Amino acid sequence: ITAGSVWVSDHAQIDVAVKFNGTVCFPWVTVFRDIKTSKWLGWFLHAESPNSDHIFQSFYYGVKKYGLPEDIYLDNGKDYRCKDFAGGREQSVKVKHLAQKENSLMKNVGVNVHFALPYNAQTKPVERDFLKIKTFLSKGFVGYRGGKITERPEKLLSEIKDNKIMDFAVFKELFDDFIINFLNKNPSKGKILKGRCPDEVWAEEFKVKRAISSDALKLFCMRTSRPVKIGRNGVYDS
Repeated sequence: ITAGSVWVSDHAQIDVAVKFNGTVCFPWVTVFRDIKTSKWLGWFLHAESPNSDHIFQSFYYGVKKYGLPEDIYLDNGKDYRCKDFAGGREQSVKVKHLAQKENSLMKNVGVNVHFALPYNAQTKPVERDFLKIKTFLSKGFVGYRGGKITERPEKLLSEIKDNKIMDFAVFKELFDDFIINFLNKNPSKGKILKGRCPDEVWAEEFKVKRAISSDALKLFCMRTSRPVKIGRNGVYDS
C-alpha cells in the first residue's frame, strides 16, 4: 500500500461539551484518513449525530486537497452503506469490495469500496486516533465528560450551568489546529512510520494523485433522487 492509495473513514463523538445555537452538545467528527501514513486528509466537525451528508462533506474536503484514492475502507453503519455514497452492500458481510450501484459517488469516481467487519472496532485503524484525541486534547478542556460514566467529572454539571464551556466555533478552531499541528506531525515508533510523523512519510511517498476538477467533484457529491417510473403521463414529482 502506498501513501494516498487507500483511505479509511469513521465517526467519533468528542467528549467535550460545547455551546451550539444556544444548546449544549457533544460534537462529532467524521474523518477520512490515509491507511499507510495515518495522516488525516479530510474531516468534518458537526454538532448533530452523524449521517451520510457528513461523509460526503469530509470526503469532499479530502479529495479537493489531495485527489482521489484507489480504495476506501468503511464502517458497516447504514450511513456508510447508503446507495448515494458507496452503492449499498449485500446482506452477507464480505470484507472484499462489492459492485456498487451505477449512480453512487464511489462508482462515478472509480474508487473501490471495502466494508469492515461489523461490531469489530479493531478492524479500523482510525480508532487509535480517536483515543489520542481523548488523551491529548479532550481531557484538557473545560466541559470534558470522560469516555464512560465512571470517568465523568463531578464538576461537569456546574461547568455547563455556569456557562464556562466554549462555543462550537472556538472548539472547531482548536480541534482543526490539533489535527494539523499535533496528530499529523506526531512521530510514531511503529513499523510503518519508524520514528517519523504522518506528514513526513506523506511528503516522501505521495507523488501522483488522481485529480478531479472542483466542478466535477461538487456534482458527484450531490445527492441523487430515488428511481421513478415514467408512465403514460410522464413523471410525477411531488
